[in-house]
Amino acid sequence: MSDKIDKFLNLTPIKKQSKELEIVNDKDAPLQGKYDNEDYETARAHVVDALVTMSSALGKLEDIADQSQHPRAYEALTGAAKAISSMSKELLEIKKLSTEVDRNVDRQARPNVVNQNLFVGSTADLLDMLENKTKDDSNS
Repeated sequence: MSDKIDKFLNLTPIKKQSKELEIVNDKDAPLQGKYDNEDYETARAHVVDALVTMSSALGKLEDIADQSQHPRAYEALTGAAKAISSMSKELLEIKKLSTEVDRNVDRQARPNVVNQNLFVGSTADLLDMLENKTKDDSNS
C-alpha cells in the first residue's frame, strides 16, 4: 500500500541507515582507567552533535513559524529551544562529572601523609621523655 502512495505522490522512499555499535562486555574492568577519557569524549561528542543538529532544526523551525504564523509551529520552536537549553546544561554536567572523576583519581593516587603529631600529657612528662631521648642518643 505504501508503494502505491509513493508512486502517486512521486515520492522516493528513504533508505534506513543502520549504525553498527561495538558491544563491549568487560564487567571485570575497573571503572577508572583508559576508558574514562574515551567515555567522556564519546558522551561529549554525542551531546555536541545533538546540539548542532538541534540548532540547525531551530533555524528551520523559525522560518516555518514565521511563514505559517501557526501556533503549533511556535510551540515546536519553543520546544526545540528548551531542548537546546537542556542539552547545553547536560554538556556542562558532563564536564563537571569528568573533572570530579579526575580529582577522585588524583586523590586515590596520592598517599595520605600526616606530618602533625599530638602529645597527650603534662609538660613534665614531655620534659622527661625528651631528657630520656637525649640520654639514649648520647649513649649510642
